[in-house]
Amino acid sequence: MKNSEKDSGSTSAELEIGHASDLKEGNVLPIDQGRSASDLAVESAENLQAENIHLLDVRGLSDFTDYFVILTATSSRHLRAVASDIEFSLKSEGHVIHHKEGDHTSGWTLLDYGNLIVHLFAPEYREFYDLESAWTEAKTLRIIQ
Repeated sequence: MKNSEKDSGSTSAELEIGHASDLKEGNVLPIDQGRSASDLAVESAENLQAENIHLLDVRGLSDFTDYFVILTATSSRHLRAVASDIEFSLKSEGHVIHHKEGDHTSGWTLLDYGNLIVHLFAPEYREFYDLESAWTEAKTLRIIQ
């Protein structure tokens, strides 16, 4: 932490994921890569007007990921565009996709980045799978209608 930050009481972006008491002189908490990827995915989806975007923190509840982004696309073309933009945004920031399932013609797409899973749904599939109800104990970090 820089002296000016210590003196002014301001915090760096790295402190967002922890508490100031977790820091020792000269040490900075690592950036949570899953959270930064999640925020990029949410931003991409919002920019392309995806609907009902939910960011869930499933750490401690899931042994296969840390965050879910769940969103609705209004058409198959919209689903393809949102998925493509999220993939591009995350790749450009160094996030590597591990697995992809579904596509725009199936009504759902899953993008697996390890510590982040993005679920993109057509409206009828979003309603049918209702992932938010399956993960009621997850902490909701953001909702964008």
